[in-house]
Amino acid sequence: MRSFLLREIVFVSCTMLLPLLLGSIILTATANENQDGGGVAGNDNVTAKDADKMPDNKNSDKKTPDQNTDKIKIDETKQQPKNKKNTLIEEIRELIQKLGDESFVVREHAGKRLLQIGIAAEPELQRAVKNNDTEISLRATMLLSQLEQVLRDSGDEAVEIYIKIYSNEIEPTIKLSCIWQLANPLPDSFKDGEGLQSLCRIVRFDKDKIMRNEAAKCLIALSPFALSSCEKWYQNMHRLFNKSDEEPVFKLIYDFASLRIELNNLRKKTETEIENRANKSGEPVEYPIKLPKSKEIEDRLHKFVADLNKFQNDPLYSKIKPGHWIDILVFYAAAEMYDELGMNQERDKILEKTLTIREKSNLNRPPMILSELENKKMNEHYRAAIILHRKQRLNWTERHLKLVIEEGDLLLKINACNEAAMVRHIMSDLSGAIAYFEKSIEVAKSEEYMNNFNDSTELTQKNKTQILAYQAQLAVDNEDWVKAKELVDKTLELNPYEIDTIILRHKICEHSPNIDTAYKALMRSIIEKATLSIRQELDGRTHNDPSRFYAHVACNQVAWLLANTNGEFTLARDLIEVTMKYEPDSSTYLDTQAHVFVLGKQFDKAIEIQTKAIKLSPEAKLYRDALKRFKKLKDNVEIKTQ
Repeated sequence: MRSFLLREIVFVSCTMLLPLLLGSIILTATANENQDGGGVAGNDNVTAKDADKMPDNKNSDKKTPDQNTDKIKIDETKQQPKNKKNTLIEEIRELIQKLGDESFVVREHAGKRLLQIGIAAEPELQRAVKNNDTEISLRATMLLSQLEQVLRDSGDEAVEIYIKIYSNEIEPTIKLSCIWQLANPLPDSFKDGEGLQSLCRIVRFDKDKIMRNEAAKCLIALSPFALSSCEKWYQNMHRLFNKSDEEPVFKLIYDFASLRIELNNLRKKTETEIENRANKSGEPVEYPIKLPKSKEIEDRLHKFVADLNKFQNDPLYSKIKPGHWIDILVFYAAAEMYDELGMNQERDKILEKTLTIREKSNLNRPPMILSELENKKMNEHYRAAIILHRKQRLNWTERHLKLVIEEGDLLLKINACNEAAMVRHIMSDLSGAIAYFEKSIEVAKSEEYMNNFNDSTELTQKNKTQILAYQAQLAVDNEDWVKAKELVDKTLELNPYEIDTIILRHKICEHSPNIDTAYKALMRSIIEKATLSIRQELDGRTHNDPSRFYAHVACNQVAWLLANTNGEFTLARDLIEVTMKYEPDSSTYLDTQAHVFVLGKQFDKAIEIQTKAIKLSPEAKLYRDALKRFKKLKDNVEIKTQ
């Protein structure tokens, strides 16, 4: 799959979450050294039988504002227990001042405590490096170095941090942030189902009804992207909430899980039957496959949607920022089922409803838990679009992105334009992608944007480079080799390591009749430099850089480059196998893997893999076009061997 596309999807998603993670940790973790992160969200390997015996959340005895009436009043968060210690950020700042204390013992104790606090201390320590007090500056520098080693050795995952914060926190908005992040279905955000298990326990055992309901909503709205993990997700919910008569929210989750399991099984059965018939007849299969009508399932789905609407209208949400992006996605859980059953009228009603949801501002929300993009107009629709894009619901994604481009804040408009360009690219509409990049440039060059942000020139240049790359691709598609060469050279002059443009240059060298020998001779050197650049970029990242957790992206990039420039098949195959271990059900990676097997002349394997990619992303015309090429190459080889 196109390297820039994958890179953008991954890092947009990462940068969206990491600021929130760090901000939440800084603001929320308490200063109690003796707390060990237990409670409802802990002990993630508990079985259903053991869970029934678990005690209530130890925090449930700590009264949150108006907890007994199942309401939250955020403006009363100051009414916390008098014996509650200062927040961690306050303790960190006090400890940093003690690094410059006259007493050696005080300085040493402060340093040890900061190391115990860990990653939450890092931002303040970074600031302390520039402190005018030389002792504070030197000790902060030393502690940062030690902290990096501690983090490297510990390898704690984000989900474990959120579990601990949730278990120790009193402030309701912070607890809600933890719930949202525990549900986030990005790669590596779950460790063997810990996020799922924690959310289930919150629903079953937490005494705060709002937290239970929000966790239930997340269970319905979000699921992992990998098919195997997704099936496990539904099976676990089905098992843990099989006592559906205990509470309405239990029944809602149980009914949803039951419907999803039944639909998944029906889809597998139907696909197998249709694919077997297609293999015998030689006719191609059109994905997505339409499921047979089932009045029983349709009636159950109608009942579930009615219960979901009732649940979503719960007045409890009037105080906790309704219109959140999960409020949008929870309706897509129903829209997806309507879509699979071919109930288009019901599906379209829900789709229209999602576009009308607006997040209500809440002035009392703690500002430090906000990421760069949160608290901006139309943020809820941008985030929903990001998740829908990852789910390869391309048309649904674009609907929300258009809304952001029309009504969103400047920064969100820029991000939405770039995201929409990626959507158009996957749908093989390069002209549409160019139009979105041109819109992004228009926003970046506006007076309002230039007065508020200092990256207008850089952003404009980046988008112009991408437009040139797309124009070059269009020229190659039209076999206008002279224009293609001119555009490719301009693009590589601006960005010498743009992999897809390097691949276009390779195609020009192979197919254009008017390319001189010297121009062709440079090709291998350019490929080697691009490969080295990818490796250096990865090796140069610090341990705490989120992209370190996405080393498989670099493997995909190199495999894609090799597959499309007549590189070494064995190396490309080994690299993409590393990538596939991380996300075996990613249509993006499957597309790369299929191209690698074409490189190795293993056309049947390539066609099988590309077909799987199309099943996962049936709207992606880019994948369909590639499959047609693979079949044509296979036919040509068979004709030559006859």
